[in-house]
Amino acid sequence: MNLRDIAAASATWQVASIRADRSLTREIQQRLVSLGFQPGPVDGLWGNGTQSAFAASPGSTNLR
Repeated sequence: MNLRDIAAASATWQVASIRADRSLTREIQQRLVSLGFQPGPVDGLWGNGTQSAFAASPGSTNLR
């Protein structure tokens, strides 16, 4: 699974399944930075900074 798969799907994704994928988490962190959000270090770990930045982004609508 990658970020394009998630963006193209109409399904709702579980955040836990994304957190477990360090490559995908890193990709999301990089995208958040490019959009002006501050997820903290781009390290593939879904921490508080990533969670806060993601929740503030428009991309969080298909996740629960």
